Amino acid sequence: METGGLVIKIGGSVLDAAGAAWFGALKALADERPIVVVHGGGPAIDARLKALGLAIEKRGGLRVTDAATLAVVEGVLAGELNGAVVRTLLRAGVPAWGVSGAAARLIAVEPKDGGALGRVGTIRAVDPAPLRAIQKAGCVPVVAPLGLGPDGEAYNVNADEAAAALAAALGYGVVFVSDVPGVLVETPAGRTVLPALPAAEAEAHIAGGAITGGMIPKVRAAVRAVEGGAPAAWIVGADPAALLAVGRCGSPVAPVPSDVQGAPIGTRIVADGADGSGLGDRSAGPGLRAEKTAESAVAAAVPAADRPSPTAFGGDQAEPRAADTPGAGSGAAAGDTGWGRFSGTEGGMSDARVVRPL
Repeated sequence: METGGLVIKIGGSVLDAAGAAWFGALKALADERPIVVVHGGGPAIDARLKALGLAIEKRGGLRVTDAATLAVVEGVLAGELNGAVVRTLLRAGVPAWGVSGAAARLIAVEPKDGGALGRVGTIRAVDPAPLRAIQKAGCVPVVAPLGLGPDGEAYNVNADEAAAALAAALGYGVVFVSDVPGVLVETPAGRTVLPALPAAEAEAHIAGGAITGGMIPKVRAAVRAVEGGAPAAWIVGADPAALLAVGRCGSPVAPVPSDVQGAPIGTRIVADGADGSGLGDRSAGPGLRAEKTAESAVAAAVPAADRPSPTAFGGDQAEPRAADTPGAGSGAAAGDTGWGRFSGTEGGMSDARVVRPL
């Protein structure tokens, strides 16, 4: 029986280190549940920019992306890396299908900070219909983190934010695979993995310096995911055992499993109001309706062929038949104040709903 789905985000630095065993673990999960893979590619983009003699500028961890930089970003992410990940998964026995987030308005964005960073996008809407169409074909979507802007052009999108938005739209759990084994904190015994991090405490840890560097966008994305409707979010290292352990958790609010030495395998981001005892204990946070928790429980118990597709924040959409044309679909949208609900159409986006921030 199919269990709830999972979005797996793997960063560019981890891609180089992930071996056959890690992709074998992903294959095992793909045999058990719906999977969507989102990949990054920062190191490969930097290397290509340097080879071309183009400047590399980042502000607040985000890449300043002019037209020349975007051409490199799109070529590396949607071309070279996406194809390489797909081929690696195919060799591992996973029927992978690569897709750009800018294709079919899968990820709709607007210029971040009014365009101050160039062609860098803030995610405003997600239409999961293209991913569902790929899944209905029996394949695993592999998404390059790009978005389509209101001008019809591609935009650079943070891969962690893309994974969080897709998980919220699909009602899937999300795993952020990092080059460290989770959120590390200082203890009298040294740095150790924090097994659980309440969403409400994340910003305090960041402000206090306990969470730094590349872990900041991962933690913030994980928080946005669970506040937006994803039933669970984890941050784990590139150990195949860690991926399998969290991917096979019986409940999205179950404690993070431990290794043979008793150390936690990764960090679970805990939604505000969750007490860890069951799905029904989650309170409705920003952009989250209480019925979403019940919907997630149903999704974990009923085969995909027998259940309707979940909307991002409550309600159902009929699963399209094979002869249907994937078009309008329910999804998630992100506003500055939190994830929102789609309502109506505007701006020419006839095949995707529009954000109404809650």
